[in-house]
Amino acid sequence: MPPAKSEIWQLFLAGAKQNNSHLHAHCLGCLEKHHPDGEVLELDSNGFSKLSSESWVTEACKDDVGGVFRVKESMIAHILGKNRANPCLNVSAQALKIAKTIKKGKGKRSKDEASENEADDEKEGRKLKKLLTKVKASMKQSQLKVFCGINIPFTPEQEEVIQKQFLWATVSANLPFQWIEDPEVMTLFLLFWLTAGDVIPSQKQVSGQLLNNANDVVTDQLKTSLQGKYVVLTSDGWKDESHNAVTGVNLAVNGKTYLVDFILANSHKKDGDAMCHAFKAMIDKAEEVYGMYVVALCSDNDSGSQRRRKNVVLKQPYLFGLPCCAHQNTHFIVFDRLQNLKTSMQLAVFTWRNDIIAVQVGAEKNQKKKKKLSNDAAKHCDEGFWHQLKTVVDDLELICLGLNMNQTDIMRPD
Repeated sequence: MPPAKSEIWQLFLAGAKQNNSHLHAHCLGCLEKHHPDGEVLELDSNGFSKLSSESWVTEACKDDVGGVFRVKESMIAHILGKNRANPCLNVSAQALKIAKTIKKGKGKRSKDEASENEADDEKEGRKLKKLLTKVKASMKQSQLKVFCGINIPFTPEQEEVIQKQFLWATVSANLPFQWIEDPEVMTLFLLFWLTAGDVIPSQKQVSGQLLNNANDVVTDQLKTSLQGKYVVLTSDGWKDESHNAVTGVNLAVNGKTYLVDFILANSHKKDGDAMCHAFKAMIDKAEEVYGMYVVALCSDNDSGSQRRRKNVVLKQPYLFGLPCCAHQNTHFIVFDRLQNLKTSMQLAVFTWRNDIIAVQVGAEKNQKKKKKLSNDAAKHCDEGFWHQLKTVVDDLELICLGLNMNQTDIMRPD
């Protein structure tokens, strides 16, 4: 008999398959916001919408409206917001109450979950031991001509140091966590030290407990070094290998940057108000955790990011809003080479000025727009265009020299 669905499913509609193991789910509150005017929404006995196969529902799901993974934690995070940031604004008070109740109820099962984790660790340990036994047996086969390392056990202190070093080596070499349990790797370690299998951590240990402990240590060090400092917060987003939307948050101080947060932004809205709220949440969290003062916000300089950054600065006028300057090198090269064409382009303008303006205006019939296009083309044909271009090139050159000399995209005003 399959387990009963969690109460959280009252607030979501099942969607299409997202990957090999999870379905997508869609928030009913977000879907309701997209229903056409005049469309009647039926309610169930609990007062929630009964959304089924109507065409507008299907289209909204295809557009990933209110979409999250079909995982209880992801669905709760969508409604309440991850770490109370960016909660869903479309759900009812009753839905919020249900989500909060389910989240609080997780604590009651902590003992059961702990015992399950212990069982998982024990199972993982048996799996690793079985693999080691198999590797050792292969080393005893006479035809392989493989020798064994020295047979001296490790002390508990040595075991702790070795397991930590496994984590640092994995991160430093950018290796996948599963490399540790590769039979050839294990054979290599056993050639040096026969008891290496007693201290080699499992893949789960390295990617879980050891990584979490190291993160705690680094976070404490950052809290000490950043306490009371004035810093620049930078943010950028990208897609990972699984096509998840990920946002990284960095703090820059004294010419160094520190990655302090990763945000899974699949369900986050991308409109101006939502992004403005997201930037503010990043600033508030960083200041609360690390005890420093954010004095500037740096983000991409495309039209959308530029507008959102300016909105934050308008609401918090003590902030400087800095555009990303990583692309300045490319712009400088293009503009600088354009100056080399000055003589040829001026000759073309002198010969075909009227034709150039006519091409710019094109087939536009609106007199007001036609005049604007004509004036703009004439302005770019004049000598003033080249004076303005030289001013831009001269300004960019200093920034590019600094970027290249420092071999970093971090540039401070001083």
